[in-house]
Amino acid sequence: MASTTVKIIICVVIALAVLGVVACVACGNNIPSSSLSDTTGTTPGAVETPSYAGVALYNVGDVISMSGYNSLQFSVQEVIRGDEAWSIIRSGNMFNSEPDAGYEYIMYKVWVKNTDSDKISVGSYSFPVYANGVEGEYAFVALPDGYRDLNMAELLPGGETSGWIVKEISAGADCKMAYEPFGTIYAYVQL
Repeated sequence: MASTTVKIIICVVIALAVLGVVACVACGNNIPSSSLSDTTGTTPGAVETPSYAGVALYNVGDVISMSGYNSLQFSVQEVIRGDEAWSIIRSGNMFNSEPDAGYEYIMYKVWVKNTDSDKISVGSYSFPVYANGVEGEYAFVALPDGYRDLNMAELLPGGETSGWIVKEISAGADCKMAYEPFGTIYAYVQL
């Protein structure tokens, strides 16, 4: 009886292992590739892109291309923080609240273009900011006219969008925006 139970357990473990391998292979095409390139005009033999925590680190204004699942280009076009950001946010709605003591607002404008052959989904959730290594809190504020939020968007091939993301961060913190689809960071932009 014991050997029959052991055989059943071994068969179940093998079946689960096979199912796990099949699931990984089937989902393999849904994992973004980490091949990123800076398309700001680098030439062959140029210095390698700097990195932070082993991930490519870019600057505001760089156009970053990601190939693989959900191929796209993106760029941080502008960054506003501190008193200037609060002034803009305050003008958006009288009910917007001042940042907590020791914190400031950071606003960053992100442009995204679908370079894939299929429709892709993008939104502010893919572009978090990290201040001194801590993810900034999403700021629920109403922005004034001229400052469109980067909302969830479905982009057809060639489609592009841009908009502002607002977070509350520690005042004066070193900030990096991440491109982080599916919970994996593929690039940082120094803000």
